[in-house]
Amino acid sequence: MLRIRFGIFFSVFVAMVGLMIIAPVMPPLIRGLGLSETHSGLIISLGSIAMAAMAPVWGNWSDVKGRKPVILIGFLGMLASYVLFTATMYVGLAGLVSGGFLVVMLIVARGLVGMFIPAVP
Repeated sequence: MLRIRFGIFFSVFVAMVGLMIIAPVMPPLIRGLGLSETHSGLIISLGSIAMAAMAPVWGNWSDVKGRKPVILIGFLGMLASYVLFTATMYVGLAGLVSGGFLVVMLIVARGLVGMFIPAVP
């Protein structure tokens, strides 16, 4: 029983660290990309809206399909979403993409992160 509780605690801990790690990192990245604080707010807020919208969906799916598959899908989705978000930041910082298209790409990537995080807790 202790092992199961630790596993649940650790998975929720990792998901929440993944969610919150962006807060101290985002302002310098946004400045490095040449974007404004408004863009940063949009990126963070729309990711949170996606999280709120998907939480009941993941809850229903976990009731139907079981907890373990949903948590696994959540972690795999988070991994893919964070890789996409990191790649988008990288191409933006490298100057390969800029402006509105970069903002849209960041919003989509952060939205995907927000969609998968509720699957874990």
